[in-house]
Amino acid sequence: MLNTKYIEYIAVYVSVLFGCVVMAVIVRLSVLALGVDEFTANVIFFATIFLLVIIYSILILVIDGLYNAIAKRILFYRKNTSISAPSPMEVKDFNKIREDSQKAFAEKEQSVKEVAIRYTQKKFAPYTSNEQLDLLCHYIAHYSEGKQLQVTHQISVIKLSNLDIYHFGWNIWNYLKISNQAEIAFFSKVYFMVYSRMLRLKRSSDISKTTSQKESSKFRRIF
Repeated sequence: MLNTKYIEYIAVYVSVLFGCVVMAVIVRLSVLALGVDEFTANVIFFATIFLLVIIYSILILVIDGLYNAIAKRILFYRKNTSISAPSPMEVKDFNKIREDSQKAFAEKEQSVKEVAIRYTQKKFAPYTSNEQLDLLCHYIAHYSEGKQLQVTHQISVIKLSNLDIYHFGWNIWNYLKISNQAEIAFFSKVYFMVYSRMLRLKRSSDISKTTSQKESSKFRRIF
């Protein structure tokens, strides 16, 4: 069986040819009525058919070209419109993605801060008062947020050496890593009443070398 598309083409071409023949017959009869001989009338008949077929072909080519050009311009315009003017649903989705990302980042920061505060509470609860411990946790929270700290009150501790304070500061820095080691050394020195000659003399590059392995491993287990 022939394809339906081919059948449509055949029907169109047969219809066009039939129309051309009808027009040619009318022209032939007209010239015969004017007294033209049979041979000339037949020549005019076939010439008319040929001319009408040529005219039809030219019209088809012109119309098809115009149609394709107009269709392409319409598609191009619609495509640009859809890109330059996203639907409200797409904008809403982008906002939701942005909000979810910001929320996840904030939750991660909060979780890190809470871990650092719990570590601080566990380490200093036996060696300072509740008020002093709350103040220290307040300082740690500000430090974990990357804020610039201002000394209002120093932390008073008992039964802790300079090295203990030093280990605590390095562990906090190693977990948060929001500043360089020199800043955490300054933090440990300024916020505690226990002043360490080692903290004043040690350079920041020496801190990781002198940190107690036992203290650091305990901190890692807590985290």
